[in-house]
Amino acid sequence: MRLVDNWHCRFCGDPARGLPVCAGCRDDLPWNDTACPRCALPGASHSPCAECLSKPPPMDLSVAPFVYAPPIDQLIQRFKFQRVLGDARWLSDALAECRRDLPAPLPDLILPVPLYRWRLWWRGFNQAAVIARHVGQRLRVPVHTRGIGHSGARVHQVGLDARARRRAVRGAFDVRLDLRDRHVALVDDVMTTGATLHELAQAVRAAGASRVEAWVLARTPKSGRG
Repeated sequence: MRLVDNWHCRFCGDPARGLPVCAGCRDDLPWNDTACPRCALPGASHSPCAECLSKPPPMDLSVAPFVYAPPIDQLIQRFKFQRVLGDARWLSDALAECRRDLPAPLPDLILPVPLYRWRLWWRGFNQAAVIARHVGQRLRVPVHTRGIGHSGARVHQVGLDARARRRAVRGAFDVRLDLRDRHVALVDDVMTTGATLHELAQAVRAAGASRVEAWVLARTPKSGRG
């Protein structure tokens, strides 16, 4: 993985005092300040959105410090596809800080969304596991990177609408952990329609989890359920 120059802001080039973003650019980032507490959809004024009210998701709480928009989307893509570790650390710090500020008790354990084996082989690492380990360290919550696998063949979700994404991931996860009465947090990089996290949340509830949270770096502004 690549490290980055943390002495200068990667956006404007000004001194950043050991951070990847200077104070001025940090203020201008697309912070997800008014999100739905159940699905993290931006612009919900801290109240459950209409979709979550009509059909509550399997997550009790969702946390996303950023809206998936420039320049955050570029940082996440650099992390995922160019292995820029400095970006991952800073983004994960923002997620940990966002969750720490909430009054709800922290979970018992953190579970990163697993990658299919061929994807892990191709990318070389699981970005969700990298985020989970860093956030877990900051919040002092244990992380389990094993115990959840995939069942069935991989179906590409790129270009699919919310309904098609739901069908694509139905029954996709095999949870091999005893989660009875456990409070768990699921971690991924981005929530788009929520299809993957919804399916995994249902799977960990079936394994006995009593409370489920979803933590991501960013949430897309477009609504969708799946």
